[in-house]
Amino acid sequence: ASGSATPTCARTSAMRTLARRWRSRPSEVGCGWDRGTRPKKALTTMAEKKLAESAASGGAGTWNRRWEDVERWIAFSDLHVSRRTIETCAKVLQKVHEEAMDRNAGVLFLGDFWHARGSLPVEPLNEVLDVFRSWTCPTIMISGNHDQVNIGGDVHALKPIEAASDFIKVIDQPTHFLGALFLPYRRNGGEIQESINSAARPKAIFAHVDVVGAHMNETFQAQDGIHPSCFPSNTPVYTGHYHKPHTVQGTAIT
Repeated sequence: ASGSATPTCARTSAMRTLARRWRSRPSEVGCGWDRGTRPKKALTTMAEKKLAESAASGGAGTWNRRWEDVERWIAFSDLHVSRRTIETCAKVLQKVHEEAMDRNAGVLFLGDFWHARGSLPVEPLNEVLDVFRSWTCPTIMISGNHDQVNIGGDVHALKPIEAASDFIKVIDQPTHFLGALFLPYRRNGGEIQESINSAARPKAIFAHVDVVGAHMNETFQAQDGIHPSCFPSNTPVYTGHYHKPHTVQGTAIT
């Protein structure tokens, strides 16, 4: 898609329309991957889990088809909803939904939906839930560091949003789904690295991670985190966490 509108928010990265059909895009896997051996399974296979749940309830395949039918995605991140920003953030959400519906696209949110970690303000929460109850486009959200409460990342503030709509699924563990790798925030870089190495040639990576060389602001670059060379070569990587929209120099990391 082209000519996408860009909603603005003080603490959100620019919305990017992803017209790439990553399931058909070739890629190479490196950084520890041995083509002669298969690494141990370290990822949650989201499709398998949901299909099993659906089969148990008599609706096998319905959940999976909804997401598999999506051929393009609109991605945005770091909304940082708070009492101060809720008015603007609600407009951003409405605009994202409009764009997705106009383009017959799904939505990917790449972490840090909330601003205050471990504390959900009631009024913004209620307004956000009202917005998402009318949400009708398939949406995948990964948790960022501001959304999480515990080190393991499974306790987070995105669960009320997931409960508000059948069209929203939250990924809080490293997960391989629809041929892509989804990486929520982790303090332990080794866990992220293991997940990358264990992924079976992902066509794209969507993450909320620290990346060495990413721009924190106009003058400062991150010195800690995952080194760009540890991501599979020639595989597009879309990550939240850094609020300045940019591509890490010499990489496919946006």
